[in-house]
Amino acid sequence: MQEQNRAEELLELVDEEGSKHYFQIIDVLEVDEEEYVVCAPEDQDEDEEHKEAFVFRIDEEDGKTYLEEIEDDDEFSKVASTWRKKVES
Repeated sequence: MQEQNRAEELLELVDEEGSKHYFQIIDVLEVDEEEYVVCAPEDQDEDEEHKEAFVFRIDEEDGKTYLEEIEDDDEFSKVASTWRKKVES
């Protein structure tokens, strides 16, 4: 994925039941030669004290891009730590 102004980019994700959900891209990170996207629900209230964010691994196969859930706790911790450091700097 190319670096660009991601504040206005939206992802459309479809769940197992076929429902569409929209997410605003917050950031794209590279950790251990893998790319990850950090995103938040588009309809999230700006005034919420605890905002919800999701992290997905970006995978490419046959020229198509897929977002995969991170199921490994160590992988998730490493990505979350990298993102926290980036935000705090």
